This record gives sequence, C-alpha cells and structure tokens, in this order.
Amino acid sequence: MVEQEKRSFIQEFVDFLKKFGVIGLAIAFVIGQAASKVVTALVNDIINPFIGLFIVGEGLRDLSFTVGDSHSCTVIS
Repeated sequence: MVEQEKRSFIQEFVDFLKKFGVIGLAIAFVIGQAASKVVTALVNDIINPFIGLFIVGEGLRDLSFTVGDSHSCTVIS
C-alpha cells in the first residue's frame, strides 16, 4: 500500500484548478448546490416527520431539554 503525503486544503484546491480549470470548479459548485438541496429536502420531508411521529406535542420545534441545574433557558431557533 502506497502512503500518500498529506497536503493542505490550498494545495489540493490548486491541484484541482490545474487539472479541471474554472469550468470544473463551476460544475463542482452546481453539483454541491444540488446535493445540498437534496439533503435538505430529505431531512425536512422524510426524516423530521418520521421523528415527529414518536414525539408527543407539536413536534421538533417545541422539543427542549435541560442540562444540569440550569435555572434559565435560552431558546435558539
């Protein structure tokens, strides 16, 4: 097994640009955006409703928990 040398993110990015050019970067960006939308749709339309079936109440938005002996709660939404 050949051991690959570790390269920084910048080195890999420059190698990618040398190999595929700006058009390859644009195509990778579009594919990344499409994948992001697919994952968001999967979570919002399939996973969250499935989890919501097992949670009593309004759903995931009302779900909260307390860690330790905290007396105040900050809600992040």
